Amino acid sequence: MRLVIIGCGKSKIWGKKHAEAGPHKAEDVYTSSYATVKRKYAQSQGCDGMILSAKYGFIRPDFIIPNAYNVTFDDPSTCPISVPELKQQVQEQGLGRYDEITVVGGSKYIERTREAF
Repeated sequence: MRLVIIGCGKSKIWGKKHAEAGPHKAEDVYTSSYATVKRKYAQSQGCDGMILSAKYGFIRPDFIIPNAYNVTFDDPSTCPISVPELKQQVQEQGLGRYDEITVVGGSKYIERTREAF
């Protein structure tokens, strides 16, 4: 079985135009053109897909994100999710059952995924 994991992005629905947008599904939160391309790629693969959020970790596209946040793996002062927490999510969510994992995102997302699995 194959899993496609896409990295989250900085541009989110709660930008200047929609600051009061409220809770949204993770698949609708990341709004950059790059996020759209990654999401479409994952959907085109016909396999399970997840998002790796620097704040929430491995989340399903229908996971509800309650409000705006700005957490990044590039800046430890933003308190991104830790590798031990990601490893725990892998175990709790049964993600180890996949025999192939594709990460669509930057090097930090690839690195964190490798460390978590």
